[in-house]
Amino acid sequence: MLSAFRHISGVVWGVEVKSDRSIVDLLARFMGAIVLFVVVSTLRQAITTSGPIASFAGIAATILANTLLFLGLSWLLPRRPTTLIDLLPGAALTSVVLTLLNVGGSWYFTSKLERAAELSGVIGIVVVILSYLFVAGQGVVLGTVTNTVWTDRDDVLDAAAERRRQSAADRGGRRVRQRTSGPAVSWAKRRPMRAGS
Repeated sequence: MLSAFRHISGVVWGVEVKSDRSIVDLLARFMGAIVLFVVVSTLRQAITTSGPIASFAGIAATILANTLLFLGLSWLLPRRPTTLIDLLPGAALTSVVLTLLNVGGSWYFTSKLERAAELSGVIGIVVVILSYLFVAGQGVVLGTVTNTVWTDRDDVLDAAAERRRQSAADRGGRRVRQRTSGPAVSWAKRRPMRAGS
């Protein structure tokens, strides 16, 4: 799973996946983060049984803790040189997605898991668990893409402004040519004009 995260992060950031840390060090940090994630989720589950106010407090604490966990994970994965602040939007988004998935999953996936076990046995259980992991993985990828877009936002905006300036300079004082072909034009040419239209 760690190698998949590393590969996805390298592809999204457009960098080569290489490591100056040993795989044992990365694996130890990653497993520590996974254990911490499970502990935080378990604490949230315990807090939510205490009432609605405690439930919202537990969810908020989970989002904060998961944001810090994913901030650390984003820092360990391959990326272009950035500051920790640049990684915060993706970590926060991933945290919210996974917290909502866990809260919603405790209601939705539990019923699906029970029904799948009754209908399809082990295969049904495997499909439900893989569906949950797929959605969780999409949340992590969404966070990584968000970090990349956030980091590159100035370059993208500068490039768009330059294209607009270049387009305006190319037009100069000339009139823009009217479209003489394409689906809408060919449809209009084929359509006979009726009287009164």
